[in-house]
Amino acid sequence: TGESLGLLIEESRTNIMNNSEDYSGLNINYGVSRSTLSSTTELAPDGTNTATKLVRRTNGNGRCGMIGNGFGGGATIGTTYTSSVFVKYLSGSNSNQVIITNVDANAAESDSTFNVETGVIVSSGSQNTSSITQYPNGWYRISITRTASTNGAYFWVRSENQDEGDGFLVWGAQIEAGAFATSYIPTSGSTVTRAQDTAKITGTNFTD
Repeated sequence: TGESLGLLIEESRTNIMNNSEDYSGLNINYGVSRSTLSSTTELAPDGTNTATKLVRRTNGNGRCGMIGNGFGGGATIGTTYTSSVFVKYLSGSNSNQVIITNVDANAAESDSTFNVETGVIVSSGSQNTSSITQYPNGWYRISITRTASTNGAYFWVRSENQDEGDGFLVWGAQIEAGAFATSYIPTSGSTVTRAQDTAKITGTNFTD
């Protein structure tokens, strides 16, 4: 609506996903044989043509997904991480559910499932805090927060039981140490830290 909602002041955070928009260098689980990543003319949330389409192949066994080592040396046990990514449902796709896994891929109840057509949380892992936020043009930002119990360095996004050729769009992956997702921090080849926001009002009208 254009209505001012105030000033967003955030703490310092680091996106430790080295490539937040280019996933070609990731270890693509269910990728080489089961799914493909491709560029698309669909607009990303920032208005650029940088969204990626993830599509299931013939021998995909009903799954497609990506998994990336964005943590560098691995997760720190006892540290809370929040993983987030922007996703978009493609009209006509057999599956409208996207699953995201954060840090402990092999732990029980490590997955959270989101319906990216209706914008609801379908299920949340027992140790996860999950959220979904609607953005314009059919995009949603999904996130899960979890405290690492292993050194596993996982960022896993997938969709189950899709037909051949079906897929969804992904953009803006972020992994940050903290109990909630903050504003998106783009990265390209290395981690990026956003400085703490500090706001103040100055001038003689305010000094008294």
